[in-house]
Amino acid sequence: MLPWDRVTEVEIRTAENRTRRPLSEAGQFAAAGIRPGRLSLVCHRTGLPPVATRWLHLPS
Repeated sequence: MLPWDRVTEVEIRTAENRTRRPLSEAGQFAAAGIRPGRLSLVCHRTGLPPVATRWLHLPS
């Protein structure tokens, strides 16, 4: 479990691109235009190292 109050933004990684999105106060983010394929999320935290998910497959 992450301390969400320390997460400042989420990075969406794909094979072709990396995009960062800020989190709302509720801990939500939005992203558009992500193509099917592999992706990983990285939570960037204030004063702590980032935490990444494993690579997931986004179906078409």
